[in-house]
Amino acid sequence: DKKIAEQVLHQMEMQAMREEHLGIREPQKVLFKEYTKDYLAYSKANKAEGSFERDITNIKHLVGAFGDLYLGEICPDKIEKYKIERRKAVSPASVNRELACLSHIFTLAMKTGIVRVNPLKDVAKFKEPPGRVRYLSSDEIQKLLNECHGHLRDIVLTALNTGMRSGEILGLTWDNVDLENRCIKLTKTKNNKVRVIPMNDTLYNTLMSIESRNKSGFVFLFNGKHIDSVKTAFKKALKRAGIEDFRFHDLRHTFASLLVMNGVSLQVVQKLLGHSSLQMASRYSHLSERYSREAVDVLNRRFENGTNMAQSLNVKKPNESENL
Repeated sequence: DKKIAEQVLHQMEMQAMREEHLGIREPQKVLFKEYTKDYLAYSKANKAEGSFERDITNIKHLVGAFGDLYLGEICPDKIEKYKIERRKAVSPASVNRELACLSHIFTLAMKTGIVRVNPLKDVAKFKEPPGRVRYLSSDEIQKLLNECHGHLRDIVLTALNTGMRSGEILGLTWDNVDLENRCIKLTKTKNNKVRVIPMNDTLYNTLMSIESRNKSGFVFLFNGKHIDSVKTAFKKALKRAGIEDFRFHDLRHTFASLLVMNGVSLQVVQKLLGHSSLQMASRYSHLSERYSREAVDVLNRRFENGTNMAQSLNVKKPNESENL
C-alpha cells in the first residue's frame, strides 16, 4: 500500500535526522547470547586475566537465563526473577557479582548505541555480610613457617610480606622484580592497574636466595617447572601446623592486619593491597581502633597516684585571675 510505504519512509527519514543532528539512535535488535561474544572480546582486551575469567563464568549463568532474549527485552522484572532464582543456588555475593557483570554488559551496549538504558539501575543488589577477615597470630605464623619447606616456604613468606594474591605470586617473573631498588612492580593485577610493592629485608633475602639458583623466567619454580597451584601443599602444611579455618588468601589479610596493628594507616594499606577504594581496606579499621586505644592507654601511667594532667604533662596551669 502506497500510504503505508510513505509512512515507513517518513519514519526512516526522521530517524536519520535524529541520528545525524541529535545523535539519537534507535535500539538495535541483538540477542543477548550474541552480544556477550562482543563483551568478552572487550573484557579480554581491557581487563586483567583473572577478571576476564570471572566474566566468562558469570556470563555462562547469564546466558542460561537471558541468552535467547534481545537486549531490549531484558527488563528489571526479568532480572529480579533471575536474582531470586539464583539466590536459591548460590550466595548473595555470587548473585551480586553476576548482576555486576550484566550491568557492565549493558553499559557497553549503551556506549555502542545498541540500547538506551541500563535496566540494572532499577535493580537492588542483595545485602552482603561483612567481608571475612581471618589472620594469623604471631604464634600461628611461626607454626606455619615451620611446616613449609622449599618453594612453599618462599611463596608463603612472599605472601606474608607483600599481601600479593596467589595468582600474582605464582605469575611473578624476574623482569617485575627490582632487587637493586628493592621493589616488585606488578603489571598484571586484578584491577588492571600497576602496583609497586617495596621489599623489606625478609623478602629481599628470600628473593636473593632464589635468584642465586634461578635467574630468569618465573620466580617460583618446582623441579625447574612453573607452579600452577600450591593449594594441596598449603593445606597439608596447615594441617601439620594445627591451623584451622584458613585459606591461602588469608595470608593477604594477615599482611594487612599486621600493618594496621603496627600503626600503618588504612590509606597506605589500601595502596599496598591495590584496592581501588578505601572501602575495601576499611574491613581492617576495627584493628586500627583497637590498637590506637591501646596506644592512648599508655597515658594512664601519667596519671597514677593522683597526679593531675597539668603536672604530668609539664604544662603550666593558667592563673585563675587571668582573662582567658
